[in-house]
Amino acid sequence: MQFENGEYRFRIANGGSLTPMLWSIDGFRFKVVAADGSDVEPYEVDQVQIHLGERYDVLVNLNVDAPKNVWMRGASTAVTNPAAVILTTLQLRPDRSYKFVEGPATTTPTPDPVVMNCNYYGEQEKCVSVTALKTKNTEFKHRPLLADTEMHTADFFFSLPPVYGYFFALDGNTYIQNALPHKPIAYPDFDNDKDMTNHTNVMNLGLDKTVTIVLRSGAGISHPLHLHGHKFEVLEEISRPKPNCFGGRCDLADLDTGFSAPVSELAKRKTRGVLKDVIIVPMFGAAVVRFNTDNPGVWFAHCHFDEHVDSGQGFIMNEGNWKADSVPSDFPSCDYTGRLQGLTSELCNCNPEKLNPEWLCSKDYMCQHVRQRKPTQH
Repeated sequence: MQFENGEYRFRIANGGSLTPMLWSIDGFRFKVVAADGSDVEPYEVDQVQIHLGERYDVLVNLNVDAPKNVWMRGASTAVTNPAAVILTTLQLRPDRSYKFVEGPATTTPTPDPVVMNCNYYGEQEKCVSVTALKTKNTEFKHRPLLADTEMHTADFFFSLPPVYGYFFALDGNTYIQNALPHKPIAYPDFDNDKDMTNHTNVMNLGLDKTVTIVLRSGAGISHPLHLHGHKFEVLEEISRPKPNCFGGRCDLADLDTGFSAPVSELAKRKTRGVLKDVIIVPMFGAAVVRFNTDNPGVWFAHCHFDEHVDSGQGFIMNEGNWKADSVPSDFPSCDYTGRLQGLTSELCNCNPEKLNPEWLCSKDYMCQHVRQRKPTQH
């Protein structure tokens, strides 16, 4: 890409399905001006980590005294191989009276960079939480804090192969490897008694409330969680409570003592948080988000790793028990029977030799301990 001296706006999005990316331009700083499409007060950093589904707008002053080429870098933060970097040569010149330099860039990364939206704030001095961003007040014009409030918890955990799966526990209930019902909940003739399964994780939300959800991780990597249907405020993020969590399992963050204030107080905070629709929940960390239930619908909340959502890491927010007036006769089913994603569902209590038997497993490979096999025919 070619540039003459001036300020340029880049919108950087991670449309991948596997790894977060760390974006930078050698020798230049980013001024973050928007997160997930919502304008924020400018914030200067050297790099921005962008996880799956996230979008950031940055301003960059690409001013040089003489023509030069520099690297724009997109480095995977989940792969340590130095070759796992997307490199784009930016050809810079003061104005059109100069010729661009031919050939690739040979620049080096900015040393000791300040990083926005990273995973270990509190452990690394120059690691900045997304909560440092301040959404512009105009974005809250139609998002008042309401008197009627609700608070919920959504805790997730994963199990290692050969019983690999992801589980959510909503409001302290049992962990469920989510499986969608054979008929969409929004269908006008959906019968909760007949069509619903207890392997479907549903958070029922009343209308016209300010809802706070605490997302807590029992997993050993960071996860980009996306809530459909809403922009939410990020009130607080916390990192893992101790660096050696990965070797074992850290306890979930305590709602009263694990944050800067009890979550019941954070939920009432008048200071508004940065608006997002995807939030990184760090390994063994947590995030507190808040939004108004002003958009009736059946909304999916899920991790943006394709493999994780396919392995059960999601839940449904049923907002206002909304039903469609009608649906097309050929509207597809959304169950996991192999017709859409090559996956199969099987509902069981999890294997007591591998997991808590009160947990609910929802994939065929997780239910082999209860499957009735027919005798081989000779």
